[in-house]
This record gives sequence, C-alpha cells and structure tokens, in this order.
Amino acid sequence: MKRMEGLIDGGCRKIVANFSGVDYISSSGLRVMLASLKRLRKAGGDLKLARLHPYVRETFEIAGFTQLFEIYDREEEALGEFGRQDLPSR
Repeated sequence: MKRMEGLIDGGCRKIVANFSGVDYISSSGLRVMLASLKRLRKAGGDLKLARLHPYVRETFEIAGFTQLFEIYDREEEALGEFGRQDLPSR
C-alpha cells in the first residue's frame, strides 16, 4: 500500500503492476488495488495489471474486478497500451 501511495504521490499517473511474483491476494490487497485505481483515474491516469497467476486472476474475477481493470498476459503489452492511448486520434 505504501509503495503504491508513494508512486502516486510522486506524480506517477500510469502504472503497470506486474503480479508475476504474487500467488495470493487478500481482500485487503484487492482494496489497495481498487483504491489506487480510483485515485489514478481521478487524476487522469490508469493502473493496468500484468502476469496474474491463475489463482490471483480467479480472485479478481470473483470480486468482479476484471470489469474494472485491464489485465494483460505480458507487462510489455500493458505498457504498449499506455503508448497507444497517448497517440492522437485520427
């Protein structure tokens, strides 16, 4: 929680959270992710998730968070989406 808050307080507005080292997320962890997402979107930013293990992804699905978060198989894909969002519309 403190690290995410520190990033946001430090001015980060586009964050990709790589979950490759996470094989369990608690309800408090879900709350941290949701609070961070809300805070970033309010500031014009976003939070994308990458490399969720199946159990963690299932937890996000059960909580209904897959409707809120963009989830990617690879971190590079999530980063690429941020790049596409910065391109001017045609």
